[in-house]
Amino acid sequence: MSRSERTAEEQRITFHRLVGRVANMIRAEGKKARAQRMSQGGANTRQLEEFEQKVLAAALALAGQGELSEIKARVNQGAAEPSGDSAVYFTLSRLDGEGFISFQYIEATETEKGRVFFKVTADGESVLADSKRNSE
Repeated sequence: MSRSERTAEEQRITFHRLVGRVANMIRAEGKKARAQRMSQGGANTRQLEEFEQKVLAAALALAGQGELSEIKARVNQGAAEPSGDSAVYFTLSRLDGEGFISFQYIEATETEKGRVFFKVTADGESVLADSKRNSE
């Protein structure tokens, strides 16, 4: 089947699989970074980039009930150039790998679609507070 013959649904599925693979690679890099910090006897902490701070702060404000679209909306509040889903999702993936974010997947039912909620961990709260203090 040629690319032009693919249905829109097949293209959507292929795209989401690709995004999932990239997110898993980014998550794995986060896990490696965390393991390296922890192996050296240090705390699971580092200075967050500004965008990472925005993403983590948005997830924290939603108190574990934030989905990607809600986190992205908070990140983009007042932004001169809005960020897309992928930038926020890949950042969440890395933060998950590092142990700063956890996620909960709620299975789809016959009446509701599946949902993914992102929650800031205790390490995430700590690294966010430290990063904010150090950037002031």
